[in-house]
Order: sequence, then C-alpha cells, then structure tokens
Amino acid sequence: MTRFLSMSFFKTYALWLLLPILGVLFGKLATTANPMVIGMGVSSFAGIALLRKPDWNVELVIVLGLLAGLMPLFFDALATKVVWGIAILGFMLLFAAFYRVLTTRGLIKTTPAFIWVALLFFIYSLVDSFLQLYSAKEVIGGFKRYYQVWGLMFGLCWLNFDKHHIDRWRNVVLIIGLLQVPFCLYELLFIVPDLEGLVEIYTQLVPIDVVAGTFGASKNGGGNSAEMAIVLIIMFGFLLSRYKSNVTTGKEFFTVSLVLLSPLAMGETKIIIIFFPMMFATVYRKELISRPHYLIAALIFGSLFTVIAVGVNMMMTKMTLDQLIDDTLRYNVYEVGYGGLYLNRTTVLSFWAQHQGLSDPVSFLFGSGLGSAQPGDAVSLGGHLDTRFLNYGIGFTGAGLLLWELGIFGVTLFLLMMAMAWRCANQLIAQSVDPMVRADALAIQAGLLLFSFYPLYLSALFSEFGFQVIFTFMLGYLAWMYKQHSEYKS
Repeated sequence: MTRFLSMSFFKTYALWLLLPILGVLFGKLATTANPMVIGMGVSSFAGIALLRKPDWNVELVIVLGLLAGLMPLFFDALATKVVWGIAILGFMLLFAAFYRVLTTRGLIKTTPAFIWVALLFFIYSLVDSFLQLYSAKEVIGGFKRYYQVWGLMFGLCWLNFDKHHIDRWRNVVLIIGLLQVPFCLYELLFIVPDLEGLVEIYTQLVPIDVVAGTFGASKNGGGNSAEMAIVLIIMFGFLLSRYKSNVTTGKEFFTVSLVLLSPLAMGETKIIIIFFPMMFATVYRKELISRPHYLIAALIFGSLFTVIAVGVNMMMTKMTLDQLIDDTLRYNVYEVGYGGLYLNRTTVLSFWAQHQGLSDPVSFLFGSGLGSAQPGDAVSLGGHLDTRFLNYGIGFTGAGLLLWELGIFGVTLFLLMMAMAWRCANQLIAQSVDPMVRADALAIQAGLLLFSFYPLYLSALFSEFGFQVIFTFMLGYLAWMYKQHSEYKS
C-alpha cells in the first residue's frame, strides 16, 4: 500500500494518464493550421519535457533569446511566432523555479533580498492588473512582454546549478556578444545602402539604426541599435573589471575588447556618449576618489571618447556640431516629438503627470494594469490607453510605461529591486575571497546603473527579448553568486 501511494508511483501513472490528453490537445492545435498556435504548442510540450532538464532550458532561452532578433531580417513572417515559442520556454523555467522554492527547505535563507522584491513586483503587477482588468488579451500581452525571460533570474537563483553551468552560460553570452561583429557588418554593408534610397520618401527613416546585430532589426528600417550598444558596454564592463582585478591578462583584455566594441563604430547611437563614461566611472569609482591621477586620466579619456563618438555621429548623420546638438535637444528636451510621435523622452513624463496626476489618485499610485500603455504595431493595436492617446507615445520610454501601467508604487518597487541588487553586489565585493566574484559583482553594479537609467531612454527593458535576456541573466548570476557565498560562509 505504501508503494502504491509513493510519489514516484503517482508521477508515473499521472504521466500515462496525461499522454492521451496531450495527444488530443496537440492534434487539435495541428488542425488550426496557425503557425503561432502550433509553435506555442510545441514549445509548451518541449518546456514540459525540459522541466527535468532545466539546464537545457536555460541554454535554449539564452541562445534563442539572444539570436531571436535576426528573425525579422531573414524570416520576417515568423518573427513574432518564434518569440512566443521562446517565451513559453521562459515561462516553463519560471514555473520550475517557483515550484522548487516552494518545495525545498533552506532556499529562503540563501535568497538575496532583491529577488524577494522582484517576486513582490511580479505579484503586485498581476494583482493590480486583474483588479483593474480591461481585457484578458491586454493583460496577457503585457504579462508576456514584461516577464517572458524572468525565469532566467529566478531559475539561476532557485534551481540547482553548479559552477560548470554558470561558466558555460557566461561563455555563451560572451560568444554571442562577439558575434555582433559579422551581423553588424552585414547590416551596414547590405541593408543600410538599400534603405538610404528610401529616405526621401520616408523622412522619419534613419537607415543606420538597422545596425543592431542580433538584437532586432528590420529590412524596412529601424532596429534595437541602442540596446545592442548598452549590452556591449556592459560586457566590456565585465572585461574591464576582471582586468582591473588581475583576473585576466592585458593581452586577453585588449584583444577581446577590440572585437567586442567594434560594432559601436559601425552604427550611430548617441547614448554611448553618456553610458560608456557611466560604466567606467562605476568600475573605477574608488580609484577616481582616492587617486587624483586616475581622475585626470579618466577625464582625458572621456573627453577623447566623446570627441571621437561625436565625430563619428556627425559623419553618419552628415550634420554640423551645432545641428547635432540642436537636433538632440529638440527630440529629448524641447517640445518636439520623437520620430512620428507627439511626445519625447521629457514630455512623456510631464504628459503623464498632467493626465494621471493627483486628480486620479488610484491611477497615480497603481496605474492601469499590464498592457494598458503598450504601443501598437502593424499587426495589432496597443493597449487601451495607447489607443486613447494614439500616436502620443505614452509608453515610448520605460519610465512612462511603468508609470501608466503600474503607477508610482510599481516604479518604487522596480527601483527598490535595483537598489537591493546593488547592495547585494556590495556585500560580495566586501566579503568574498574569490577575486572573480568581486570583479563580476563590481561589473554587475555598472550594469545595474545603466539598466536603472535606461527606462528614461526607451522601453526595451519591458519588451525586447534579447535585452531582457541580458538583464535577467545578470541579476540571476548575481543571485547565484550570493547563494554560493552564503553557503560557503555557513
């Protein structure tokens, strides 16, 4: 009787009972002849099968997620369907992580505080959205965009991965970072010239924006070039921190860095003028304070870097310095809308304060739910607030998107998560005896700073797959290092 009621017996027979049901379900999906539905079904089945092999699932999410941006270039019709398929794998990883933390003793002790804040943000956004439900489709779409790869963060923290797994995934991420070079060259040499002939017809088109490597670009123009640039700067931050800590040699550092950063010279992304010095200042902050000659050298380097970056930008855009400055201010600070939108990065915040301010305290504090301010595209309409303020771009930046959808409370939780992650990295820097851990924790702090400010620039942190993979992998890696450190201390 005990054997009959054993957990292994139950799992075996439950699986046999489930197989006919799955057979009927997937047969029904096949009859729809809808590639997206079939793809989601196959991904769900694969995700269920991978529940016993979460390391394979992690690898698939990382590799497919960082390469998914190539789909619009070569298989445009399948791009959305493939992303949904990868998202299903990410959600399976999320469920596996939640199951383990609920059924395993001892994990609570070794879980860093920022993970609990992230979980609180996750739960709050769902409860808030269902209490203010406008439509199930809107909430599901918003949930998918926000959390499609959060399973990476929770999985690296709560699932049982060893150093071998982490080393392999770090190398995979770096290799894909280096692979940006050939893809950026392809986009620069073959797609940009085709788009330049369309500028007179489509005045808002910026051909050079298509140079985005594997992070998402379209043959018809536009791409996530800024997201690629931020990721490369963060990866360089890891190399720089390891070199600073004597973990890697000078030859390795300069060789890999030269290849890694070369795509920044192929595109036109003004944001690197601000974000690159931010990364450098974070990694060398102690030296800049305690050793004046480091500060002088940093100022000289920063000035040279800015001059070179501005010069390349002027060549790419064929503008004079005055025109470049005026153009940048018009679309970021003044009242001119960005691209074809009515709002820009500054006015999107004042517009929210004007329409969702203290006159509507509930929306001010809690927003209107996931998906409500998501921008539409050529295939589908955006959220109901985006439709209400059509072409304004209320969700153009991550800050605007969070404020409209989750309110001041949601923004506070997100910033608290980032602050607690910074504190966690500080603990590792101060307490760890492993120089690699200290170096990577310092680099993660530089990444946290960039990711914290990025929502003021664009909304990719809450929608773009490849960008989210780097964000969640970085936080998951930090949680994994903290867990290892806590277990070592005890």
